[in-house]
Amino acid sequence: MLRLPRILVHPKQRRSRRCSEKRSVVVVGYTDSVHIVKEGSMARLTETEREIVEHLYAHGALNEEPSLTGLANECHVAKSTVIKTLQKLGFSGFQDYLYTYQTRSSISSDNILPEPIVEGDFAAAAETLAACLERCEGRNNICYSGGEITTRPIAEHINRKLNIFGLSATASYDYGTFDALAPNAGVMFLFFENLPKSALGKPTVQPAFESLLSYAEDRGFTTVGILDAGFPVALPSLDVTIRLARTRDNAMHLFAVKTLMLFEEALATFSAQRAADDNARHSETLAVHHAPSSLVNPAHIEEAPPPDP
Repeated sequence: MLRLPRILVHPKQRRSRRCSEKRSVVVVGYTDSVHIVKEGSMARLTETEREIVEHLYAHGALNEEPSLTGLANECHVAKSTVIKTLQKLGFSGFQDYLYTYQTRSSISSDNILPEPIVEGDFAAAAETLAACLERCEGRNNICYSGGEITTRPIAEHINRKLNIFGLSATASYDYGTFDALAPNAGVMFLFFENLPKSALGKPTVQPAFESLLSYAEDRGFTTVGILDAGFPVALPSLDVTIRLARTRDNAMHLFAVKTLMLFEEALATFSAQRAADDNARHSETLAVHHAPSSLVNPAHIEEAPPPDP
């Protein structure tokens, strides 16, 4: 069942919000691991801490509630390292994280967003996007922040999420940036929102994207477009196109919400696959390391010389 990402606030956090100090926060994690993080915290995570966060995503994708000991063993770290990572993310400790997880699990998705997210099967769309995320690994990627002003926060938010997973990304609409990143081009994510018509009846969308897509293609980028329902421009030159479903209630425009839900599910799928691959490689390494010394290739054993007559 699909659930809308939302911030779940621990009672202790509610009391702390009454102070006069203003905080800017970002939401990190899918519905199975949603929490509050002080802005900039993601950039301060080490590779080990990012791996711990990815394992949390992987468990969330499988609707699993991890234990502190199990998570520490999976990541090959001490339990104190897991706790310190969660504290960086805004939790007081592992139990605080579980409180948020369990509270989220009790929410009925039917009461949050009884709407289809994409045209067609949501799981298939998320897997398609997860495959695009795999292509991002080891490459320079772009979240295009041009176009409608409303899409810029979406591009910047997704850009931060990609970086926390070790996927190098830049939110930009500058062609000079595209040129600078082109030697190791990866994926360019673009977001096409269908805004309502103005009072004069003219579309607020100014379609000038074909030249942009051609420019990106010439520099080796794979173009992935998230298109709003009813977007008035056909963009056949996109390498991957995912169309969002129409909203039944015209009074609500859910482009941002649906786009973020799609990326959160794709990141969870991507994390689960990467964690499985890492565990498989680790198991192979352990098997080789603990192999008995008697298991030697017979071809490398020299025969003893015959005895002297």
